[in-house]
Amino acid sequence: RLEQDYERARARGVNFLKYSEDLQILTTVVAATVRYKEPFLAKRVKLVTDYLVLAEDYLPAQGTAELAAALDLRLGPGGFFQEDNVHFLPIKSNREGIFFVGSCHGPVHGVDLDKEIAAVKAEVGKFAGGKVRVPALQPRVTAEKCAVCLTCYRSCPHHAIEIIHDQSLNNMYHSAARMNPLACRRCGTCAGECPGKAIQLPFYSDQEILVKVSRPPKLVAYACENSGALAAEFAKELEPGIQENLQIVPVPCSGKIDALYLLKALERGADGVLLLVCHKGNCKYVWGNERAEKRKEQVRRRLEEIGIEGDRVEIVHIAANQGNQFNDIVRSMAARIHQLGTNPGKVIK
Repeated sequence: RLEQDYERARARGVNFLKYSEDLQILTTVVAATVRYKEPFLAKRVKLVTDYLVLAEDYLPAQGTAELAAALDLRLGPGGFFQEDNVHFLPIKSNREGIFFVGSCHGPVHGVDLDKEIAAVKAEVGKFAGGKVRVPALQPRVTAEKCAVCLTCYRSCPHHAIEIIHDQSLNNMYHSAARMNPLACRRCGTCAGECPGKAIQLPFYSDQEILVKVSRPPKLVAYACENSGALAAEFAKELEPGIQENLQIVPVPCSGKIDALYLLKALERGADGVLLLVCHKGNCKYVWGNERAEKRKEQVRRRLEEIGIEGDRVEIVHIAANQGNQFNDIVRSMAARIHQLGTNPGKVIK
């Protein structure tokens, strides 16, 4: 509809001009002058108009930031709820059970508002029967290994973790972490962060992931299933042979990529390791890519301490439709590995 309105306006003689940087507006009794930088000409332009009509400036309601902080909800650049993340649109937040409708997350017009209301009604309708079925696939905690350090509690982007106290729990604290199945989204960030390896994600346990790199090729790539793994599939169609010396290991979210996985891949013979993660600000599970970035830096420091090049580990932000870029990334990393030579840290068996 907006495109149709745009075409009709153009047909009636309306000119749409792009600009970069801030507009400078000077008004007098007889005219309004606008100065702006034209991006194509790369210079400042002056327009003198008889009338100047400015769009309304939409601002978030007072208290939005305070409410977001209280509920740990993310805000977009304009201060509205819901950052510009395609995985959350149109109504979802970074927390299960909290939805956004109307202008609380930006200007919304009538048709879109009706769609948002219908979408929320469908979500809430799941609870109409008083019971909700959820797959028993949330991370599992081994109480004997849990030190109640609260690392998982702090790192969960969905506030799905609680600490339970029970005398029957077989550890010195008689306490352990537990996942709320209604809030958990199975991203695996908690398992990737747990220092005691007390948390395992079904179908993506440490053992199940590491068995895939028991005899790795020259390059191993741990890839987010929502971005890097899909880009790899797309890339195969474009250049079928480019991944011959590459092992793709899918994970539900890059937040699940444990530092141990990177070290084990190198120990078992890989010459380089890639982390293929979502673009910044577009992680389906909020900050999985940020956690992966920290672990990459952590592993690089450890490698440098023992005399192995930290450049053997690299993180790349990529989207599912960037197959061409994926192949360029593989070529670039292969060239880097060729220059670095054989991994001196691999254990020969």
